[in-house]
Amino acid sequence: MFLGEKFGDGAAQVVSDGAEAAKKTVDKTVNNLLPANIGKNLGLALYGIIAVAGIAVFVYILSLLKPIFQIGANVSDK
Repeated sequence: MFLGEKFGDGAAQVVSDGAEAAKKTVDKTVNNLLPANIGKNLGLALYGIIAVAGIAVFVYILSLLKPIFQIGANVSDK
């Protein structure tokens, strides 16, 4: 079922406008971070470095949350 069928055209328009605004924000952020005349290979390398850094931050955050998930791990069934 398409969103517009259930909620009407107004909701579909709001979703469409939100998606367009998000795309413009991402494009503007990327354009501010990376110069326009960057080479294709250098650009891909920078995106790779950004991706690896993002994964590293994600793993670091998970390692900080690990004790929360181990609270009941040492409980035995007696």
